[in-house]
Amino acid sequence: MQPLSMALEVIDGGQVARVRLFGDNGFEVSLKNAGAISAFVTARGFRALILDWNECVMLQDVQQFGDVADHFIGALPPQTIFIVLHRPAQLSHAMFMTKALFRAGFPARAFSSEIDCLAWLAENALLPAAQGPN
Repeated sequence: MQPLSMALEVIDGGQVARVRLFGDNGFEVSLKNAGAISAFVTARGFRALILDWNECVMLQDVQQFGDVADHFIGALPPQTIFIVLHRPAQLSHAMFMTKALFRAGFPARAFSSEIDCLAWLAENALLPAAQGPN
């Protein structure tokens, strides 16, 4: 097991927080990090959050992952654009997370390509919540 660590990058003129996760992403640490990440995004007034899972291993079951999604839903401002950048093996986790946030009213998308992610973010600077996920 490799402990989870995170790295923060601020992009798009200080409006987007990109959090890269490294190592094993288990339930307890994921829930704790959802709170810390949400508090940081809220306090700094970021318009978007990119969770980059390319270097982490998802260890949660569906129920646990639902609890993590609920934590983001309850803690982030609802206009926050929520993006998951994932590897192909993480597609089900990424779809679950973004669909849960979208159902709660967040503009949310999942991407396996960093180029597509950043292009979509640039094209949707004022993304309406009515646009569908993924």
